[in-house]
Amino acid sequence: MLMYSDLKIAKLPPKLPERGILTKPGVRGYPGLDDAQALLLGVLLNPPVDLGEHILDLTAQNGAVALYLTEPQITLAERSRAALEVLQRQFMDDPRVTVQAALPLEMTGEFDTVLAVLPADKGNEAVREYLQAAFARTKPGGLCLIAGDKDKGFERYFKWFKAAFGEGEVLERHKGMRVAGFIKENAEAQIEAARTHQYTFEGLQITSLPGVFSAGKVDDASQLLLSHLPSPAGKQVLDIGAGAGVLGLRCAQLGAEVTLLEEDLAAVRSIEINARDAGLKVTALHSDVGSALPEQAQFDLVVMNPPFHVGTDVILEVAEEFIRVAYQHVRAGGEVWVVANQFLPYEPLMQKHGKVQLVIKNKSYKVLRGIRERN
Repeated sequence: MLMYSDLKIAKLPPKLPERGILTKPGVRGYPGLDDAQALLLGVLLNPPVDLGEHILDLTAQNGAVALYLTEPQITLAERSRAALEVLQRQFMDDPRVTVQAALPLEMTGEFDTVLAVLPADKGNEAVREYLQAAFARTKPGGLCLIAGDKDKGFERYFKWFKAAFGEGEVLERHKGMRVAGFIKENAEAQIEAARTHQYTFEGLQITSLPGVFSAGKVDDASQLLLSHLPSPAGKQVLDIGAGAGVLGLRCAQLGAEVTLLEEDLAAVRSIEINARDAGLKVTALHSDVGSALPEQAQFDLVVMNPPFHVGTDVILEVAEEFIRVAYQHVRAGGEVWVVANQFLPYEPLMQKHGKVQLVIKNKSYKVLRGIRERN
């Protein structure tokens, strides 16, 4: 039986030759390739112009680009911890490939070609951030290739890139996916900066960087959990999949010692900003579910609002791993509090470890309280 952390060979579209591309749950496109990434790979195999010697992929995902392009030096940037686990294993012995855990605007240097699969599911500001980064990192006269979904704003984003770069065209279409190319003609273009979102919740000033879940306000599910959670004062608390940190930071504000885990580096950066602004001392870890936790780490209380989407795909393996990790790291007699959509079948997974109580439910969500009675 495959474990969540096990890597497997990705399923490829028929037009792409096999390259032994690794993937795992939590990586965009799993168990295959993201559709936009697959179309981009097809263009790269027969590029419109010479790609040059130095390539930057701002959305590396499983690193397929570096397996199909065997000549140039390639830098693979990723914000996803799950994807980074795959990239580091895939390219540990490849001197051509540099893997970096970074947000797009944290990258430096100039490249002959810059690639990006637009994260439209994370919102306009996230796409705007990738536009800023792609423009800054593409050398004058260099090439930028973007891929995306026409039903998720690609035409609008194409206009943004064309206005910045000065020349561009759609190079490939397949069903709803599009790939476009741009030549950087205007090195001095003025690009609107991506905006962060800010709001206040229970005295906490919350900043969400572009692309972080529920950026403009506390999501209804988390509010429901917090409104029924007993005081965590004096407890050691683990927040898995913390987003901008609302659950964990509220627990810290109430007197708990808190560790927050997040798969998205932008969320980790958001937590760090929010903890600093609130004067709270917490531990925020960039983690593929529980991968960054010491094996012996134990907590009195675990809180979580597990994701069940990776991109637009429903991937329940991620939420199942959340629950497994929660019970692995909660002490005997400790509690696991989960808020979830009504239809998600988490109760049987939790009942393997002890009693489960339905605390509250409404039209959309339910709050479950589990007590760890057995391993």
